[in-house]
Amino acid sequence: MRLLTPLLFALVACGPGDGEDSGGAPPPGGDMTFSAENNYTFTLAIDISPIELAAGTDFSIDWSALTLDLRGRTVDPALVDTVTISRFGLEQEEIEQQVADDELSQAAVESYFQFLNVDGSTAADASGFSIIGNNFAPATDFVEDDEATWLVSLISTGGSRALDILISKFVVPSASATTTEVSFTNDCSTIDFTSDLGSATPLRTSAGLDSYTLDWSGLENTASNKPYEILDGDQMFIVQTGLDTVEEVETELLRMFEIAENTWYLSSYGVTFADLMTAEADDGSLFPGFSTDGGVWIIGVECTECTSPAPMFLGVVEVVE
Repeated sequence: MRLLTPLLFALVACGPGDGEDSGGAPPPGGDMTFSAENNYTFTLAIDISPIELAAGTDFSIDWSALTLDLRGRTVDPALVDTVTISRFGLEQEEIEQQVADDELSQAAVESYFQFLNVDGSTAADASGFSIIGNNFAPATDFVEDDEATWLVSLISTGGSRALDILISKFVVPSASATTTEVSFTNDCSTIDFTSDLGSATPLRTSAGLDSYTLDWSGLENTASNKPYEILDGDQMFIVQTGLDTVEEVETELLRMFEIAENTWYLSSYGVTFADLMTAEADDGSLFPGFSTDGGVWIIGVECTECTSPAPMFLGVVEVVE
């Protein structure tokens, strides 16, 4: 027994090959597979404030005082691209819930008008809104109707590649109201969300490889536990967050593209496999591959036409040397 002990130590120390490295587990490669265990979880609640306006009367919309959107991002009012007035056949609470659940469909919109802000304006009259040559007529359109809900929203592309609703407000036509102005402030809409990345299993890959791919063909549900639709998940992103911990990423999730150190995009419309080396940054530069620099890396897919600001799936990429 005393003779066997040093022999065992020698075998463990030297391993196979008479002193050569036994290798252990090989370093992770660049071909990654995304499944349910890699996906974050996300819950969202939104509260949109209402204002009663004089029914049948033109009203003004002023967003000059807006400095933060509902995600807490800085807003330049002059850079708001579009203001919309939409009529829904839903109650206010139903709209809030469907936005939060990413279930608000185009079919719910009964009529829609917009103001395209080409001159850097910070206010507009509702009578100046139109769509395909049809003007919004407050006298006949904006009347009391228990079956209808009107919503005014500020939208901005601002470098974003996805539908970006900055903030919204319900406007309620009332025969007893005298107010004829909608003023947007930072608290017109509020959002409350929770995200959990830390409980998911991170993807693993090595730094400095020549090729990286992602296969998510086995993913059945989104982070909100809805069926994953490949025609909705149309944009993939790779983000070098610059943040040190997953907890920081969770907190800043809805501002991630604005504060990220680097972001690359590629189309994921109708597919469940991607060559990540084809992803491009806004300046046209290609994704150079993963590195151990720049804090936490994340990768995911979003729906650019959906109302929810949350990606459909999202995971952490753990990068090793």
